[in-house]
Amino acid sequence: MSFTYPPAWKVTPVEGQDDTYAVIDAAGATRATLRAQLKSRPTLSIPTGLDSGFRADVPGVEGPGGRDVELVLHGVYGQAPGGQGAIYAINTVGDQEPVGRAAVEVSQGGYYVGFSGFVPLRRDVPTPSKEELFAAAAAFAGSAEFKETARVITSLRLNPAKAVQAGCLGARYRYDKIAGLSCDEAIAVLARVQATGTGYGARNYQTNDYVCFYAGAVESQNGQADIICRNKANDAVSFEAWEK
Repeated sequence: MSFTYPPAWKVTPVEGQDDTYAVIDAAGATRATLRAQLKSRPTLSIPTGLDSGFRADVPGVEGPGGRDVELVLHGVYGQAPGGQGAIYAINTVGDQEPVGRAAVEVSQGGYYVGFSGFVPLRRDVPTPSKEELFAAAAAFAGSAEFKETARVITSLRLNPAKAVQAGCLGARYRYDKIAGLSCDEAIAVLARVQATGTGYGARNYQTNDYVCFYAGAVESQNGQADIICRNKANDAVSFEAWEK
C-alpha cells in the first residue's frame, strides 16, 4: 500500500490505533486518515450526507468484484447543532452504505481499507438549511485546499498480491478465527446451516455436521462474534462470523 504526498507533509501513526495513519500538512492540520486493515466498516454515527456531486477516480484500488473505487464528498450535519461539516472518503462505486461508513473491501485480505477526512463547514450559523449546507460542501469540493487533499487520497495504490490474509469477506458476513477449513468452506458452511439447519436450544442452528450459536444483544455488546460455528465431530474445526 502506498500513496504520494507533498514533501512538506508527513504521515504519522495514530496512537492507540493499529494500522492507522494521519496525513498531516505543512501547517500541522490533519488532511486525511488512512486505515489500512479494518476488521469492520467505520462505525461513525453520522447519517447519510448531502452528496456534493464530487467524484474522483482512485485507479490504484479495486473494489470487490473488480468494481471501480472513487473519492466522494458529502456535507453532513454531525451529531449536534453547529457540528456541520464535509466528510470525504474513498468508496466502491455503487456502495449503498452512508458516507460515515465508507470503506473499500479488500477481498484478498479479508478486511477493509478506509481513507477519509472531515472539515467543519458553515460554523457561522447554528443549523444551516439543506441548501446552505449543500452549497458550502460544493464550494469546499472546488477549493484549492481540497483539490490538494484529493490528489493525495486518489494516489492510493493497493497491490492485491501482497494482501496479508486477516480473515475473509462474504456477501453478508466477515469471517474470522477460521480453523480447520478454508474461507470458501466457512462461507459455504454458514450458508448451508442458514438454509437447511434446524433450531437447537435457544439460539443455535444445526445440521448433521455443524452447530452455529447466534449471539444475543448483551453478548454482541460485549464484543462477541455474531455467530460462532463448530464442527460437531471436531471442535478444532470452527469459525466466527461478524455481520458487515
